[in-house]
Amino acid sequence: MNSKSLMQKDLEEAADFNLSLEEKVYKSNKISLDLLAQVKHLKLGLDFFGQYYQVYKGDKNDTIDGALEEYINWSPYKIPLSNLFRKESEGVYNFGTKKTTMKYENTELKVRVGGGFLSIHEFV
Repeated sequence: MNSKSLMQKDLEEAADFNLSLEEKVYKSNKISLDLLAQVKHLKLGLDFFGQYYQVYKGDKNDTIDGALEEYINWSPYKIPLSNLFRKESEGVYNFGTKKTTMKYENTELKVRVGGGFLSIHEFV
């Protein structure tokens, strides 16, 4: 075989290899797009589902209210809790007939009781 034939054979092998890689990339992209579509579909379902089971809607711009929303909506007692907590101002809530002050510290929501603070879980 002469060098021209060897070069042509190498080019054909490289073209075949390139084609197989392109097919794999196409399949990967198709799988990724299918998975992305499934995720979007599930997210729409969760958003739809969540609107019926999220009973307390807090102010997303208020860290304390956002934490209270998360606590109440994940609680098995979310309906009574959502009726008990009423926001008066930032960090100040009525819990039934009792006025409480809250703070968000070290990733935990705390409620002022007497001279100290209890976690929201201990308070409730």
